[in-house]
Amino acid sequence: MFRRWCRDADPMMRIGEINLLGLHPLLRAEIKWGLFAHQRQNPRTRWLPIDVQNLVNNCRAMDSLTGFDLDNCSRRARA
Repeated sequence: MFRRWCRDADPMMRIGEINLLGLHPLLRAEIKWGLFAHQRQNPRTRWLPIDVQNLVNNCRAMDSLTGFDLDNCSRRARA
């Protein structure tokens, strides 16, 4: 039971950090690329790390962002 909790629990939030541990490699690459591309195209707008972490936490069980369901996630993750 404890091992299942460790596997399923969201990581502790740390100020200014985004924790991608435990993500499927494709999903990790998609998120990294999205952050990189956003910074290159629009460096003046910023995504807060807590909002990105909420998105990551909502996607933990998926293999790719292509299956992301906007209807079943938090408002912050949709933003």
